Amino acid sequence: MPTKFDDFSKKAHANYAGASKIAIRNRQLLKSVMEKQGFSGIATEWWHFDGRNSKQYELLDISF
Repeated sequence: MPTKFDDFSKKAHANYAGASKIAIRNRQLLKSVMEKQGFSGIATEWWHFDGRNSKQYELLDISF
């Protein structure tokens, strides 16, 4: 992948073009699989996906 998880630099953007060819291919694979299952990504984090109707649910902060 282009960055480690929870990297908030420009390298973590979903369309960052400076990553290796392998990282770009892996990022695109993740995106296509997640979108096929109804999730949508956000522009600034290649790893962040939300469910189709996620905004209709209350945000919970549960300690495990």
